[in-house]
Amino acid sequence: LESVDDSIIIRSEKCKKKIKDVKLQEVNILLKYTNALLSKYAKENYRNKRIYINKSNFYKFQKKKKKISVSIRHNKEKKKFQKILAVYFGHERWDLVLNMMIGIRISAIKEYSNDKIKNEFKYNDIIQLPTSNAQQNVIFKVYAPTIFNNIRSFYGIKLKEFISAFGPEQVISNMVLGNLSTLSELLSEGKSGSLFYFTSNGKYIIKTICKSTHNLSKQLLFNYYQHIKKNPDSLLTRLYGLHSITYESRTTRQKKKIYFIIMNNFFSSGVEIHRRYDIKGSLVGRTVPEAKRKDHTIALKDIDIDELGDIINIGSENKNKLLNILKEDAHFLKNNLLLDYSLLFGIHYKSLSRDLINWNRKKSDQIRHVFDKDGNCIASKPFHQSDHGGMINIDKDKIFFVGIIDIFTKW
Repeated sequence: LESVDDSIIIRSEKCKKKIKDVKLQEVNILLKYTNALLSKYAKENYRNKRIYINKSNFYKFQKKKKKISVSIRHNKEKKKFQKILAVYFGHERWDLVLNMMIGIRISAIKEYSNDKIKNEFKYNDIIQLPTSNAQQNVIFKVYAPTIFNNIRSFYGIKLKEFISAFGPEQVISNMVLGNLSTLSELLSEGKSGSLFYFTSNGKYIIKTICKSTHNLSKQLLFNYYQHIKKNPDSLLTRLYGLHSITYESRTTRQKKKIYFIIMNNFFSSGVEIHRRYDIKGSLVGRTVPEAKRKDHTIALKDIDIDELGDIINIGSENKNKLLNILKEDAHFLKNNLLLDYSLLFGIHYKSLSRDLINWNRKKSDQIRHVFDKDGNCIASKPFHQSDHGGMINIDKDKIFFVGIIDIFTKW
């Protein structure tokens, strides 16, 4: 690694070859060493980078002159205009994000024996993460690891692909390509003030949660697991991991504990989302001002969908399927006394499309569900994600994306 002309240059060919052989314990040290070499110019350059998560290959925009910063402590004015930012070298939460990635990687590849675990839903594993500072103690906790391994397998997620999205090797590889960031960060526009981190491929989201939400997640895990097994086409948020991380703050030197979940990104596909809605079934205050509707990264609301006339027209057969799934999911939410959830709804328009899509292709007779000998579903690909991650309408000029989010609020 060399610092040259206010930038970082990595001697790539030898570095690329060695990256594959770098031990996990050495990765953190290497990245911290790189962080120390990063120039002020590079930090400022990435401080102003804005990334909008619309599709797998992100659209990036540079904010001119004005500086943008992200803080958990924020006022209402800042929260209104919060956008997605890259977590770059020198970012205040760089160490936290890096340790999250390393912890997820270690826990995903670790083998857990079902025979030695009496209650898979209550089993927790504690991992002490390697750091370059011998005095710093970072504890990563994994909750119900075998259950979440099963859920990832159920939805067809390969281990190699999952750890690649979170693995620190991805950070080093990005550095070779000149990308000096890790995950992308978004401050919640809701009341929770949660932080969202998107992986570079856009498929997975890390969401920070409070302790009460964490406890509720553990409490509901058994019922949730049984529900998705029984209803493989469920629209509920897919949970891929539940974790906590305890570390020492750089500034205050006090210990902090962060709880977070890993979940799917409903809008991760090969096509751009041109319009999105957050539907709650209420008309009270459920609208977005006219001036903000042009920003397709802002979710519109219940009144807006009536005014704009967007209709999910997917044919009677798929309509009945979708309604039945919604009814089953609604029963789950009702029976577990949950509220404040939303139906997330996205639209890709053919008239605005810049993506290569075969709009006239016929659906193959592909197997969407795999069952064991007892009739239990052991692998699933929901029908509402069969067309480029969504559903093509009957006129073949729109693709719809749907999912139910924010499902962990108790009555």
